Amino acid sequence: MKLGISFAALFLVAAVDAQNVCNDRVPVSDWESLNEPIYQLISSEEYVNTLLAQLQAGTSTAVYSSAGFTQIYGNLLTQTVPGTGATVQQVLDGLTGIHAGCSVYLIGGVVRDVILSSKTGAPLSVKDFDIQMQCGEGWTKTDFCNEVAEFCETNYGQDVCTKCDFAMGIGYITIGNEDEKGTVDTHHWSEIINNEPVRSWEFSATTMVYEHVYNYIIDLSGLGMGDICQNPPFFQIPVKNSLWNQWSGYQPQGELRYWKLRLKTFVTDEPTEEFLVTKSYNLINSDDEEDMLEFGEFYCLELLVADGFNEDTITCLADDQDRLDEITAMKQTVDDLFEHDIDKVKGQGTWDQLVTSGKIPGVEIKDADFVNWLISLILKLIHFY
Repeated sequence: MKLGISFAALFLVAAVDAQNVCNDRVPVSDWESLNEPIYQLISSEEYVNTLLAQLQAGTSTAVYSSAGFTQIYGNLLTQTVPGTGATVQQVLDGLTGIHAGCSVYLIGGVVRDVILSSKTGAPLSVKDFDIQMQCGEGWTKTDFCNEVAEFCETNYGQDVCTKCDFAMGIGYITIGNEDEKGTVDTHHWSEIINNEPVRSWEFSATTMVYEHVYNYIIDLSGLGMGDICQNPPFFQIPVKNSLWNQWSGYQPQGELRYWKLRLKTFVTDEPTEEFLVTKSYNLINSDDEEDMLEFGEFYCLELLVADGFNEDTITCLADDQDRLDEITAMKQTVDDLFEHDIDKVKGQGTWDQLVTSGKIPGVEIKDADFVNWLISLILKLIHFY
């Protein structure tokens, strides 16, 4: 039996007691003159021309300050990174101190979720901290992999530092115990920030950056802040409609990440919904083994937050009966959402057909087959004697 990585259904939780970012945000007008690499990059002629060619008409990068955001994020920085004995702040300070000229930028889900939580005052759940990093002109992914790996292993030990496969062009190292929440996931900044939107930007609500020197929020597409602050929160594909298929080719899980935002009560417009739901349906309904594994693993570990994934049976796994009950309840919520959106786009009854044809993973307790076999063996032995 092949088991996927086990994920605890626990998240770092911080109480939110700060100003609503949507109300206290202040546009920054002089950011183009700031002496910080990210501002120099996003104000460059080449970068601006790329955005003009790829982003929706009338949009451009925007920068904001927010006392509420800085307060909430400051509280998160005091959390301990699992397995390291260091706080998030200490890890970030260590990364920027690798050598002169290093900068780190928070990007993606945490930026979005801080803004969302400030609107409601609800506790903020943090799965991981996605960090983009740069250490001067000419600092390559190979440099990133070598230097961040050395920093992590020297300070925290090899057991909490993932390997960086820079030979395949991926600049990515996780610092912290991956079986727990609150890791610092570090990337070379060319993964998203210093890259074309069509290649690496996800949705408007997740293409958000927090910069630690001036404490500014950078809305790369110029759409994210306004979208998150809508009621209900909104999201869209930031590139032009004519580039959606190209964008999708570079976003192998873009159609699946749609569902994560929907679970967070985000909505979108009909063209975006039809495009992404249709992509999802085609993936779910596929008989290709790789497609089945991709959907099954995402469905189990990302949406249901199950404790594991059985690749042989395409099944979500629970550690025990209590977790089975929790995951089953979450499955009902997720399935209701899938049924609503898929039936809306593909026709009434489409979801039921997917369920009936066995396309949707079930949930079982880990090693349930072994336990049942053991019970059967014991009963046979009792009967024999």
